[in-house]
Amino acid sequence: MTNSREGQTRTTSREGQTMTTSGGRRLTELSPRRYRWVDRATKLAGVGLVGAGLNAGGSTPTGVAFALLGVALGLATVLFDKQ
Repeated sequence: MTNSREGQTRTTSREGQTMTTSGGRRLTELSPRRYRWVDRATKLAGVGLVGAGLNAGGSTPTGVAFALLGVALGLATVLFDKQ
C-alpha cells in the first residue's frame, strides 16, 4: 500500500518488512529535535500511568496493569532511531 501526502510517500509491505518514506528514512527514524519531544512526552505519560497505578493500589491487578503500561510507554522511544 502506498500513501502520498504533501510530497511524502509511505510504503507499507503486507509482510511488515518495508516501511519507508520518500526520503529513504524508516518511519521509526526521527530528527533529533522531534525525538527529544517524543521522548519527553512518552516519559511523562509513563510516569503519569505509574502514578495512576500507585493511586489505584500498587498491589491490585489494576494498579499493576497501569504500572506496566507506564513502564512500557516510558521505554517506547528505545524503538526509535535518532537521525
